[in-house]
Amino acid sequence: MTNNTPVWTHTNFALDYDDTYTRDPDLWLDWVKRALEKGHTVKVVTMRYQYEGVTMDSRLLELVEVIFTERKAKRIFAKLKGYNVDVWIDDRPDFIVGDALL
Repeated sequence: MTNNTPVWTHTNFALDYDDTYTRDPDLWLDWVKRALEKGHTVKVVTMRYQYEGVTMDSRLLELVEVIFTERKAKRIFAKLKGYNVDVWIDDRPDFIVGDALL
């Protein structure tokens, strides 16, 4: 019998904030802590402007960096900031590749 369990590899995660993290903050805090303990990188990638960060959960902000895209497409903005995302966690995947309509 062969073992089909994938080999662990470091992963760069992008976690959306509004309507993803905010749906269950305690669940996501536990998940972020566990991912970091396992050696992964987690960053919040949000369509918010930086000045809107003052209303974000301080418990999360103590753990991870936040990339504020200012309503721009998340993938290209993260890359411009030097963050190459492996896995996106987002309730609106269209915003990963497209700007928000203003």
